[in-house]
Amino acid sequence: MTLQPSRELFESCLPEALDYDLMDRVHYRRVARMLQLETAPDTLINTPNYPAARTFRSRAELAGFSVEKIPMPIDWSYAEAELRGEMKPSYTNGDAAMGVNNGGKHSVDVTYLRAAEATGRVRVRTHHDVTSIERTGERSVAGPGESHRRQRPDRRAEGPADPLARAVGRQCQHHQALGQGTRHRRHPRPARRCRPGLGHQR
Repeated sequence: MTLQPSRELFESCLPEALDYDLMDRVHYRRVARMLQLETAPDTLINTPNYPAARTFRSRAELAGFSVEKIPMPIDWSYAEAELRGEMKPSYTNGDAAMGVNNGGKHSVDVTYLRAAEATGRVRVRTHHDVTSIERTGERSVAGPGESHRRQRPDRRAEGPADPLARAVGRQCQHHQALGQGTRHRRHPRPARRCRPGLGHQR
């Protein structure tokens, strides 16, 4: 789901220093282009697979509410192909709640992270649990952290990053994009274990 808040909601929750007009004019639209936001077509919603969506809409409208589709970073032609039997069901059978792995979702890994890596100035490290971040002068040092590629800590790493960006993926598995020059240091495996979360787009 990729919703843009109304001005009233935006200004009631966020600092006054943030300019809603600028966000509306530039940044929200930029995100929409990058994630290729689209709403589900009626040809999909009107199929036997989506009676709940149609019932929700009809009852909400009967109660006097307006109903709008939610823009999502999805290529809906994949869902339509599933209904034609051309692809294994993922969207149309409810599996989307656990993650969609058929390539039809414009998720961050195939949009923002791919574009960042294409610059040659970013290194993405997945399956890391960042335990500390320190600033030394103009640079940030992330680490030590734990790598969990096999559902257990297998090494620690620390290194400089300029700049450093962090984002959360699965529960207890943090994704970080590090600048060049990061180094690894091997340590004995910590005793703590990390429990994976539910769904994750790969």
